[in-house]
Amino acid sequence: MSSGIAYNFFKRSTYCRRTNNIFRDRCQSFELVNSTVLSPGHFCYDSESVLKDTRTSQVFMEFINRYGPFDVIHLNNLEGLPAKVLTVKESYPQTKVLLMLHNYYPFCPQVNFWKRESESCSDYHDGFDCINCLPHRVNREIVVAAHCLAFHLKSVGAHPDSWLFKRAFAMARPFYAAYRFIGRRLENKDAGAASESDAPVLKELTQKADYFTNRRKIFVSLINKNVDKVLAVSKRVSDIAENYGIEKDKLEVA
Repeated sequence: MSSGIAYNFFKRSTYCRRTNNIFRDRCQSFELVNSTVLSPGHFCYDSESVLKDTRTSQVFMEFINRYGPFDVIHLNNLEGLPAKVLTVKESYPQTKVLLMLHNYYPFCPQVNFWKRESESCSDYHDGFDCINCLPHRVNREIVVAAHCLAFHLKSVGAHPDSWLFKRAFAMARPFYAAYRFIGRRLENKDAGAASESDAPVLKELTQKADYFTNRRKIFVSLINKNVDKVLAVSKRVSDIAENYGIEKDKLEVA
């Protein structure tokens, strides 16, 4: 199952659908459509849906209820899914839950501990450094629009390497550029009109920082409570995960 990249413009509810793959005679595959959590992770950098989404979690559980129970649920990553899906263990305690750790998404919302794209991050100062960590914030609406375009092109048989697929995205680029140009003009206009009294107050910054500290705490707590094994891609990744609170006996180098 994949999630966080399939979006249907004509059907806005969240649902699961069967997909084709090269091993379709041996392996069923599915995609979760219209997830409230975008993938990759930095597309939903500070979104509350990462922690509090209900509908996407329900659809995930509906899938498990319909096709399970499973011996193992192996999550290659959590990008595209709300953290709450880890509570599947509460409904199916006999199922082994494995989480692959090939980046630092549970601890770092932009996944790689690379502060401002310029230095290694070893201290986020209680979330305050996370507030302006991304030099460029991607517009969520544009990301979803691009995912919708890809979704519908693939639905009519256009492969990502096909002429039609590439042509459709080439035609969409000028509209995106115009959108960004207008957006920047409006942003500059607003910035020019702002007064010193409009600057964010400490309370607002603290609330933003609290999101990032809570995010890390919630992920670590859910992993420790529900995941049987955390498969780190290297000894170094395993050590870093332990340093950020993952229980040592759950960690294993893959």
